[in-house]
Amino acid sequence: MSPTRSAVVLLTLLALTAPAWAIERLPFDTISRAAVSGDDQKLIDEFTSQWGQALASAKADDPAMGSARDHLLDPLRQKYSPAFGTAYSTALSKHLTTALASDQSQVRINAMIVASQLTREVSDLVGTGLKDENPAVRYWAAKTAGQLGQAATLSADEEARVLASLSDALASEKSRLVAQQILLGMSALNIPQANAQLLTLLEARVTTLRANPTQSPAAEMRALLALMTRLTRATGAQTADQLRQAARVLYLYMHLSSQALLAEPTALEPSVRKDHEDNIVTAEKWLMWTYGKLGGSETLPGSVQNYIQQKRYNEVRMIVQDEWKKTMRRDPYNFSDDQLSGK
Repeated sequence: MSPTRSAVVLLTLLALTAPAWAIERLPFDTISRAAVSGDDQKLIDEFTSQWGQALASAKADDPAMGSARDHLLDPLRQKYSPAFGTAYSTALSKHLTTALASDQSQVRINAMIVASQLTREVSDLVGTGLKDENPAVRYWAAKTAGQLGQAATLSADEEARVLASLSDALASEKSRLVAQQILLGMSALNIPQANAQLLTLLEARVTTLRANPTQSPAAEMRALLALMTRLTRATGAQTADQLRQAARVLYLYMHLSSQALLAEPTALEPSVRKDHEDNIVTAEKWLMWTYGKLGGSETLPGSVQNYIQQKRYNEVRMIVQDEWKKTMRRDPYNFSDDQLSGK
């Protein structure tokens, strides 16, 4: 066979085996236009249908899966208009719903990765992902919730549905990594009811951590600190009450860590011990801040930081469990012993 004929045969074979997509990439004008025209919508519908179906029908270890995911993410990685974001999210969400019903876990994971970048019609996708049998899919669903909260692109109604899904999922979640990601996802939501619900769940996690002393409280504290940061930007009577309740949960985690540090040195991994130390120092700083913010005027307990650095954990325990407890029982906190026990 001549070289010219061999080249023709090769090109023919490639054409037969490669998917012949009509749209390889959406035009930038379509992505950036302030208003979506009828022609733009047609392109969006065709593009999402082609690559959405490619993702949903992919099999394990099929390169087409990654290609479909990347094609679907491509417009969302560019500077797109709000109108395009809404139209694209709406068109793509139904295809991602199909992908989340695939019997291939990698397809479902990639569907959630794409969903994390949408701006509309995504709350049901998160809810479906959180119910998946595969913990990796649930992890990505929770991560998606957090990314959507940080982007602040969801309506209040959609955030409320995401919050309900996260709360339901946490109640039955067996994987600690997924549970941590659910808490972090919840901490990123912006609706007011997310704060109270997160505080309730974080308080319940104290009991879980107390029963598993070798586990790190780092993720729970990250969620709590994200909430505290959000409360610093809010005002009003409701915020003041939430700050007071958040201070109580901070104290519960500080108490938890002060007890954990009394364990034998070999009982805790060095990284877990460091997390508990950081936990106490950070909680103390925030408690001092909330005390002043809420109008407290009496002298506060001495700092634990030097004792932490010197590994003098008995002194740390005394400051936390005795002196700080007395402070939490006085104005402006006024908590009872039962409320400070975390039981």
